[in-house]
Amino acid sequence: MAGQQPNTAQESAPAAALRDPTLGFIAALENISQGLCFFDHAGRLIVSNRRYAELYGLPPGQIRPGMTLREILALRETVSSTPVQPLEEYVAWSEAAASAGAPAARIVELRNGRAMNIRQQPMPDGGYVATHEDITERRLAETALRHGEKLRALGQMTGGIAHDLNNALMVISANLELALQRPGDLGGARAKLEAAMRSVGAAKELLGRMLSFARSQPPLREPTDLGTWLPPLRDMAARMLGRAYRLELQHDRRLPPWLVDRSQLESALLNLILNARDAMPAGGTITLRTEHIAPATANGALAHAAISVHDNGPGMPPEVAAHAFEPFFSTKPAGSGTGLGLSMVREFARQSGGTAELQSAPGAGTTVRITLAAG
Repeated sequence: MAGQQPNTAQESAPAAALRDPTLGFIAALENISQGLCFFDHAGRLIVSNRRYAELYGLPPGQIRPGMTLREILALRETVSSTPVQPLEEYVAWSEAAASAGAPAARIVELRNGRAMNIRQQPMPDGGYVATHEDITERRLAETALRHGEKLRALGQMTGGIAHDLNNALMVISANLELALQRPGDLGGARAKLEAAMRSVGAAKELLGRMLSFARSQPPLREPTDLGTWLPPLRDMAARMLGRAYRLELQHDRRLPPWLVDRSQLESALLNLILNARDAMPAGGTITLRTEHIAPATANGALAHAAISVHDNGPGMPPEVAAHAFEPFFSTKPAGSGTGLGLSMVREFARQSGGTAELQSAPGAGTTVRITLAAG
């Protein structure tokens, strides 16, 4: 109302900021979504906001003015939020960017799995201001989008060749049937013709699996006793591998029958076994293992079955393992693989309501684990 004096004790933050712009600047720094830090020409921290510490898993009070980047990295090492790259290389980049006289930016991978977009702006009197933005979720979304685009491209490619391939198989099948209708052993060729007919049937089944994968068709699940079903598969795969390889089966007898698409599960496991063989050109041991995973609670949670294939080969570094499930990605020489095997395994697990995970490290071999829920 007119004539009423303002209550300075209840002065709003915007009004205070207008009276003292420094307050508004500090409030803005503390409320932006990016971490911000300012280092002087000697490489010592002048000021940083709360978000800078939060991004790297540290309480704000631990990062103090006067600290060097190396001292801050030592704190971050206690919570595994240091860069994957060598620390000296990262520090050298920061110092070089500060003295380059031009803005610099790079994406930095952290040991805890996060990814930061770091932008540095040199200051006229020396030092630099850096902003740190967590882009982990954005990168995951972009990766999922690229994966979906590759799957769509695969579906279009598969649909394009399926018609011609099916026609070719029908012609071959029809001619084999005509030949097999003749009496006798056909000059000793009947057994070979029957084997060829079985191969045609297997090719048709493979085509069906490819189409199911490309079109994301739901699996045809049926109750399967893995304890009975897996040994013949192991024996068949062992014959394929040869004498340089040992294929072990470790079956968890607690597993009840599980609802799975047998043909797709067989295809997935054979894929993984052959991948394991390729990872050990000189031979080695491959372990096919099943596990019964009881629910942590009894409030309606389902039990799970896990089926894994492990090799004792050289393993993969993290930067390779991170791309293993991507369509068309392959570590094999050009012409030796399509890069679709692990993608099809993961898609089978997804369509079956489960997951596929890969664990690998240099010198520790590789394990791919498919986990499926009951019923």
